Amino acid sequence: MTRFGSSAALLSVAALAAALHTGPAHAQPSGATDVQHWAGEFETRQTFRPRLLIAATFWREAGGWRGLLNIPPDVGIPGVWAADLLHAEVEPGHIEFYQAHPNPDAAPNRYIVSRRPEGGDTGEGSVSLGGGPPLRLRMWRIGEDEARDLMPRRPQTPRGPLPYQSRDIMVPNTRDGETVRVRGVLTIPAGEGPFPIAVLFPASGRRDADHTESAHKPFAVIADRLARAGIASMRLEGRQPRDRFSDVRTQVSSAQLAAEAAEAVQWLVQQPATDLSRLAFVGLNEGCTVAAEAAGLLQPPAKLGAAALLGPQGMSGLAQIGAEFRSSMRREGESPEFIDRRASTFMKAYELLARDAPEAEVVEAFYEEISESHRSRRQQLGEWQPEQRREMAVQQYRIVHTPAFMAMLRAEPAAALASLPCPALAVLAGRDARFPLSVNRPAIEGAFAGRAAPSRIVVFESINHRLQPAQTGGPEEMEQIETTIDERVLTELVEFLREHLGVSAAKAGEGR
Repeated sequence: MTRFGSSAALLSVAALAAALHTGPAHAQPSGATDVQHWAGEFETRQTFRPRLLIAATFWREAGGWRGLLNIPPDVGIPGVWAADLLHAEVEPGHIEFYQAHPNPDAAPNRYIVSRRPEGGDTGEGSVSLGGGPPLRLRMWRIGEDEARDLMPRRPQTPRGPLPYQSRDIMVPNTRDGETVRVRGVLTIPAGEGPFPIAVLFPASGRRDADHTESAHKPFAVIADRLARAGIASMRLEGRQPRDRFSDVRTQVSSAQLAAEAAEAVQWLVQQPATDLSRLAFVGLNEGCTVAAEAAGLLQPPAKLGAAALLGPQGMSGLAQIGAEFRSSMRREGESPEFIDRRASTFMKAYELLARDAPEAEVVEAFYEEISESHRSRRQQLGEWQPEQRREMAVQQYRIVHTPAFMAMLRAEPAAALASLPCPALAVLAGRDARFPLSVNRPAIEGAFAGRAAPSRIVVFESINHRLQPAQTGGPEEMEQIETTIDERVLTELVEFLREHLGVSAAKAGEGR
């Protein structure tokens, strides 16, 4: 369901998930000593998931203890992969460790276990999330193989040694008149350059350079395949928005992101290993629209030779919200009549927003939607008083009534895609729950119909929004699916870029 929806069916899920850090994964150093693996579970006091499994690895380093925490993904819980612990103690009588809370103003998540007997392999204690009330915790020691098998694996993530060079870079980024430097990675193939270069455009949200999500690193996977095919690439971290707890789409418009991308391309002029006369853009989901808008802002010597659009959005912003809502209702097994009734109430507020309706009308529409959601799912949500629903409606209006969100709501991505001045490839997913194929495909086909440059649309029926092989396409599958990007998508991407950037088959085979 869209993050801008007012349905509260997952509020209790979100409350627990928000307390768990989901930052970038790290690794235990090779020289670690006295390595110990522990599993545990704590009582959540939530009916949807009464217990949650955790796993921690501890080791001695520089005279003290260090550790990493894993939390396997579960219903509504995106999982935590190898998060650094702020503090760790493993003593004969107790184990104590702290995990950073995502809210910097909140206390760390604190885990404390008493070992019985002293020095034993089991223990009981408590966990406090963000300074909240203690929750009962028990832990037990496990072996290395069992610890590794607790978490879904990510076999496509590149592992060293690698037959190409990856350089950490700092690239200028100007927003609201302020220029900072953002981190990124420039990947250079083996052999002699200069090499054609692909710039990677992420989906919406706060992203690191690898586009890490549930330990999947799709941009690292793409960069790896491109480097092995003789194509350099640049991928950048997303700049932190003003409010880290609000969706980026309510704060930064695609036009602003396109301007920042064009600025990053200009930085590449200084990189002698890259050939900007053979430039490609590779967008993922909403990043495809940003890439198309950035194409119109390029300055010589940059010349866009190809655009690969992976899971692009063609429908309008308003249509996308409605289509995603209906898709989520169908996955939940609701009847067509129920979906029609709920969609009518759900979409009313957004339709009013798109027409610049007065605040009172939009707030009232959000109130009606929240009340309808509550009535239809009362057994799951419990009792809500009218004043609570009214306050939620006001908060929802404040979240979405921003210039960036209003621009997204009214956006027509197909127009941007139609303006691409180069050969374009669009890879569409048959099980895309955010951009449902039945609505999205006609919009993409319409965008490509009048283009002078070559266009190609490829549909893979059995992949999801993030281009993974999937059963249902629901977002809850992503954490459990071990494949980061379907191999057919990677093959299509590499062959398309190799053809239009002039990379010979012999060159593409180097570095394998």
